[in-house]
Amino acid sequence: TGYRITNGWARTNYTYFAISLSQPIKDYGYTDKGKALYKGFWRRFNTDRNFPEMTGRKLVAYFNFDTRQNPELVIKVALSAVSIEGAVKNLQAEAAGKTFNQLVAEANSAWNRELDVLEAKGTPDQLAMFYTSLYHTMINPSVYMDVDGRYRGLDHNIHIMGYISCGAPFLELAKTPAEYGHGAVYDPSSAAKCTWHVAGLEPDGQ
Repeated sequence: TGYRITNGWARTNYTYFAISLSQPIKDYGYTDKGKALYKGFWRRFNTDRNFPEMTGRKLVAYFNFDTRQNPELVIKVALSAVSIEGAVKNLQAEAAGKTFNQLVAEANSAWNRELDVLEAKGTPDQLAMFYTSLYHTMINPSVYMDVDGRYRGLDHNIHIMGYISCGAPFLELAKTPAEYGHGAVYDPSSAAKCTWHVAGLEPDGQ
């Protein structure tokens, strides 16, 4: 588990993560490309290899596994904007006990169900372009809350589902059964919402 705080398109963006591995880690380490000017008491330890914590500004990490008995390594990752605990809960709710093939099948089924609302005719290339474009109109806004309904608002406080957090273009989503975010990335939302409305593809609750 861990977290990263970044600044850029979104100011002070918190991303917490939880990762599960199908095989134990043999050994690991990291390098911080942005060296700290002062490490305090941490300088007493060799933190570069098999240390229980990794911290820094520009980390590059590695993990080694003994795959002689089983060459397959399954990695599951879950994210949260709230906390590490939230990321763990998301991982348990969405991926625990499921194989990679099961998750692929669930994703395929869900997207086929959504994209099947429109039937198009054309060449293979035209159909690929059409359904890829339709898919692109539906990936944002994305659900921006944990499985327990918590999310981080623009005020950086933690809220429970019920108040929108993604900005003015989607204030109408404030009373929906899910908290949405990331809908205004480079403003694809205007055209996408028209497509949803005309084709009857608006996400549930809007």
